[in-house]
Amino acid sequence: MGLPRIPLLLLMITSPALALLSSEPDITEAIIGGQFASPGMFPHHVYFTVMAYGKYNTPESTFCGASLISTTRVLTAAHCVHRMVPGSGVVMAGSIHQNQPSSSTQRGNVTRVHIHTEYHPMGLGNDIAVLEINPPLKLNQNVGVIKILRNDLPLITMRTAVISGFGLTAVSGRQPVNSDQLRYVYVDLYHHNYCRQQWVRQGMPMNYGQICAGGRDKGAGPVSGLFFTKLLNLSKGDSGGPLVVYINNRIFQIGLTSYGPDPERQAHVMLHYQDYLPVVYTRVAWYCNFIEQYAPGTCVYN
Repeated sequence: MGLPRIPLLLLMITSPALALLSSEPDITEAIIGGQFASPGMFPHHVYFTVMAYGKYNTPESTFCGASLISTTRVLTAAHCVHRMVPGSGVVMAGSIHQNQPSSSTQRGNVTRVHIHTEYHPMGLGNDIAVLEINPPLKLNQNVGVIKILRNDLPLITMRTAVISGFGLTAVSGRQPVNSDQLRYVYVDLYHHNYCRQQWVRQGMPMNYGQICAGGRDKGAGPVSGLFFTKLLNLSKGDSGGPLVVYINNRIFQIGLTSYGPDPERQAHVMLHYQDYLPVVYTRVAWYCNFIEQYAPGTCVYN
């Protein structure tokens, strides 16, 4: 099936149908269908902390997900770093606990940020960036690189994919609750036409550089900037994290988390109705020419 796209940025949903779905109880709890990951299950999954200029143009701490594509390169969403304070980024690899680094945890400082030249924060198109890190990470059973298949059509038309992240697992009132331990969930891949139709209704046009995935009571947990405040609030959680598929005992990345329903105003939709409004992912194979400029060998033909 084809895929639609959703950024991990908070969007204000205005359609009557979604208004009915988004009535929130005081406390909404959900893992969004996820399970705890074990060590080495997703060696390519990394996360990074960064200081970024927030809504009032003051530096604030935030974090995002990412994937390791070489020992010195990380792939993530542009919206995670486009307001980054230079020199403030630190990548963490090899750990499944965000707040409890272990002996297997490795760190790399972000030394350069390459944002797609046509990235537009208001429309969230071309939401992709490559980060350079130093010192180089050491590959082992807990830290590994992931590849991107250039001809991704057989992959994005599969029925299911897997997302992983430390993102939102519940909403208490309007306050998001994030996971300290890495989680993962199998999600459904949706046809591009369906996703485009659902998001156009929200005033967010999609293109073929985006795919979407989700499901009933499962999906990504975005915590990021509000669309109606011009996306100046900071991204946290699943943003930038990898969407992957398994085929013939191999794993490939097909997407990175971009945006979805607003967890502050549409928590019920985000937690339970990602089949109606799936999360949008940047289709990474679409950007192989961009990626290969900074991480040669990431995109493969087979």
